[in-house]
Amino acid sequence: MPSMSYCKFENTLSDLEQCVVALEDARRPADLDQTPYEDESMHDLYDACRAYMCEYRRLFPDADE
Repeated sequence: MPSMSYCKFENTLSDLEQCVVALEDARRPADLDQTPYEDESMHDLYDACRAYMCEYRRLFPDADE
């Protein structure tokens, strides 16, 4: 179920933090022990994070200072 509009960033942050921990704990890709579907989603998430960063910088150009 999609996140409610008033908490979409808060809910997504928690989920993303879990993904980061999984990547940090892995020493190699095989350690992630994922299905092909989950593996594809991991790569799609990378692309979505890149797009998020571009849009964030567009809206908040001084954020990296």
